[in-house]
Amino acid sequence: LSEDVGCLENLTMLRCHSNQITHLPDSICGLKKLTYFDMAMNQLQVLPRGFGTALGGVEDLSLFGNPLVQPPFEVCSQGVRAIADYQDQLSTAEEFVDPCLKMVLVGETCAGKTSLKNALVLNKSQLVDVLCRTHGIDVTTWDTGQKIKINIYDFGGHEAYFLTHQLFLTNSALHLLVVNLSTYSEDNFHKEVGRWLDMLAVRVPGAVVRVIGTHTDMMSTEEVEATCSLISSQIATYQDKRDASLQEIINKLEHHLTVMDPNNVGTCRNQELNARLEKAKKTAYQKLRIGHYVIPVSSATGLDGIHSLKEEIVSMAGNSQYFPELKRVLPRSWLILEKLLTAKSKEADCPLNITLKDCMQMGKCAGLLTQSSLVNCLNYLHRTGAVLYYEALPQIAFPNPPHLIDIFKALLKDHAEMKAEYFKMSWLTKVGRERIDKSFTHRAILPHNIVSALLKRHTGQGKEGLDVLLTLMLNFGICHLLPTPEQDSVAKAYGISDRMYHFPWYLRKSKPTDLQWQMSPQEVEEHIEIVCEMAMPSPWGLFERWCVLATRHLSYRQAWENGMYAFSRVDMSVAILMQHVEEDGASSLHVAGRGTRDRLTTVWTAVKSIVSELQSLLKEWPGLYTDSVILCAHCVKNGAENPGYFSGKTALFAPSSYMHVHDTAGKLAYF
Repeated sequence: LSEDVGCLENLTMLRCHSNQITHLPDSICGLKKLTYFDMAMNQLQVLPRGFGTALGGVEDLSLFGNPLVQPPFEVCSQGVRAIADYQDQLSTAEEFVDPCLKMVLVGETCAGKTSLKNALVLNKSQLVDVLCRTHGIDVTTWDTGQKIKINIYDFGGHEAYFLTHQLFLTNSALHLLVVNLSTYSEDNFHKEVGRWLDMLAVRVPGAVVRVIGTHTDMMSTEEVEATCSLISSQIATYQDKRDASLQEIINKLEHHLTVMDPNNVGTCRNQELNARLEKAKKTAYQKLRIGHYVIPVSSATGLDGIHSLKEEIVSMAGNSQYFPELKRVLPRSWLILEKLLTAKSKEADCPLNITLKDCMQMGKCAGLLTQSSLVNCLNYLHRTGAVLYYEALPQIAFPNPPHLIDIFKALLKDHAEMKAEYFKMSWLTKVGRERIDKSFTHRAILPHNIVSALLKRHTGQGKEGLDVLLTLMLNFGICHLLPTPEQDSVAKAYGISDRMYHFPWYLRKSKPTDLQWQMSPQEVEEHIEIVCEMAMPSPWGLFERWCVLATRHLSYRQAWENGMYAFSRVDMSVAILMQHVEEDGASSLHVAGRGTRDRLTTVWTAVKSIVSELQSLLKEWPGLYTDSVILCAHCVKNGAENPGYFSGKTALFAPSSYMHVHDTAGKLAYF
């Protein structure tokens, strides 16, 4: 942009989307009347000094897709006030920062991740057999001997741990996808490579990824080269297919906007199409930065390729093209708070979490005087892996990430490991053990005393600490609390625990054959169904966590793998069905409500509340493009194989005067 842009003193909207702009002139701060500022998908690394204060009137700010260093993107995403606060803090910046890179090892179980970590950190071969595989996540600090420290997160490859992996992924990390070359075949691509790339693409869009091929000592040179070439070719095909799918969505949306009646410009439908187009373009732009070739190594004696891999990792860490934030000058207050939190985490009696109020006290000692400045700092420290701070739990921070990992290890295991845990509990009677085993195996339910015992064994927490942990599990969507049996109920007579916890991901049973939900609604019933569609497999744990959060609005439920049937907590005459469907590489999440005609408003409210939980949850997967539709109730009533539909987002978020659905008689019902 030219310095002359500052002369446009009355400008209120500036949109320079996707123009490869590398620099903003200082005169941009003279545009005091700006309310809309879009510089998304450019090459900006630094915003002008005073930007946040000068452009305080900007209500709609978009800077995604820029390699921002000053301020960091996590600050810019909070708006101009956060930018102003950060730039004020920066006036007390340190001149030097000791860079620390987060490196994540992902891949199938027994791919060689832990052996690779040992080879890098210890500089010698220390192979790990299958019995000593990683459970959950292990964190190790690697002193490279250079001017950079690396925290290695070694992710266990068993499916039981996939849910929690996503909670520890951040954009600013280097991700190593580890593949066992000696057992790899062309048919294994999705399991060993594709689904891991899917996870990274939707959770940390734009992340840096390198594919590491292990066990080369068990192969000839020719076999190694052929397998690496095969994987590279399959990754290229994977990326092309994903790009083509998103481009098709973009083309369709642009076509719909082009042919739209000019009289509809500015309507809810027009705004929704533009929002979907913006999301699709953003998703297409933030592609994973995957290396062009597979790096072959052996962690066995000789460490073939390990030295070269070390050099490449250190070289990438020092390259601002990949990790510009490692050269960022930070406010002194941020560095002081990090040191205070680190010291806190090393205390013998360090709590699992610290309240935002307590963090605020520490922040004031560090010079962070406002809550917004504190949150900016916590977001940054979360991104580097120093602490854990989640949008879903804004009032607490976790100063010791490995401590939280221990909790997940206690509750998220495969079926065999979980059974082994409660079979060790000597205080259980034989009958009690069998009853718990049956309940867990068939219904994925564990009583409070078993869950508490598991947490205590792995964390050493007392009663008060255990109550906090259980609350966290509920807030994370790991499990949910079942209704307490009434005093004179049959459940109480059979000695059912006052508190029972349901863990949806342990469910393996099929949809019940006696489910009180027919394919088509009955003559007296009205049907409302909203579908969230994805052009790829659903992220791990998304449906299960959605079911957990939906229980806030539901009562009396039946659950099975990929489904749940329940009733509205407000009105037990309103039935709700939630389902997860996967077909031909795509997936969809369904929530349907049914009730009599006089309950139609209640049905709509219940369905909308559950969809709102999903919309909030989807924020955790910024690289996932979704589309919501409402199925035509008249078509469903008539048993149509492909029912008609209209936009779900328009109905969900439009003003009430615009919201309407067809009842099953084909009439319009307004809300």
